[in-house]
Amino acid sequence: MKYYTFLACATLIAFADTSVATTIEDAAAGYTIELPDGFTEMDRRNAAGTTVINFGKDGAPVITLSAIPLETGFDDNAELFEMQTETIEETLGGTMTVLELHDFELGGMPARWGWMEKTDSDYGKVYAGVGAVELDDIQVTFSAAIRDELHAEWQGAIETSFLSIRNHGDEIGEVQNRVAANRSKAEEVVLAEASTYDHPLFSLDLPKGWEATTNSTNPKAINMALLKRPPGNTVTVLCLSGFGASKKGMEEAVASGMSSNIPNIDLLRQDTVKAANGKKTKLSIYQGKTESQGTTVVLNGVTGTLKHKKCHLGFIGLSPAVAGNQLVDEMLGIVKSVH
Repeated sequence: MKYYTFLACATLIAFADTSVATTIEDAAAGYTIELPDGFTEMDRRNAAGTTVINFGKDGAPVITLSAIPLETGFDDNAELFEMQTETIEETLGGTMTVLELHDFELGGMPARWGWMEKTDSDYGKVYAGVGAVELDDIQVTFSAAIRDELHAEWQGAIETSFLSIRNHGDEIGEVQNRVAANRSKAEEVVLAEASTYDHPLFSLDLPKGWEATTNSTNPKAINMALLKRPPGNTVTVLCLSGFGASKKGMEEAVASGMSSNIPNIDLLRQDTVKAANGKKTKLSIYQGKTESQGTTVVLNGVTGTLKHKKCHLGFIGLSPAVAGNQLVDEMLGIVKSVH
């Protein structure tokens, strides 16, 4: 999942009038969208140049929209689509089955839209509508997840909302040149045993059970890699480089990413140690609580920052809180192992 730490999965509840009637105009970001009647902005987060917004109303599904500047370096809509889909899969606990997936032009802009389902999640059967479109100045991802019993009611409104995305000031565009597409996941290296992950910009040690996905090798792309240890443990690796990149900027980016992922967050402790590359790394450990289907879920978080070659590297680690500190220690060890 790319940009996993900044792209939230939609809340899995829905019941309301599904007519599309609310126009949301974001001149600063550069897009306009039509949403179901009564939907308003619930919250907005900005991290590493990306704006993530949740829209909804009482008793309705949450629609999550992310406005991503073109300079962040994502190659195409397929990459953005996969990033958002992996975020939902992390939440639901496994790979989703593709029901339909198409590439097309939306008002002349390249776009991808698909419906997927997960039959054995903790929420029962769930459908997810996911889309990505490249506008003039930004790339936009869109997602909404709906329980089985409410899918028929909401499917049309959700898809219609996505198809209304356009450049700010434009009219709703036509769908043209629609072709079936295949879901193509980024190459993953599964590491059953402890090993070294070699990225072109850095190397680090992975404990047993962790796997690595390379998201980009361009130092200007920000989101470099996703490290996973199933089920539900992730470390996102970020890079800031070039003019304006700084240690302070990366510290702010990882702190913002962490707070957007764990509500009611508490900073437990901080420490500064020397990493394997000889540079000082600032480590922070967090814990927070979130509500999921009426159940309180406790999450651990780890952030780290350090300078390495071309990059100011940043790490955002998330893990369900379990007895003992093994996973927290493993995430800290990953950051300290950079060489």
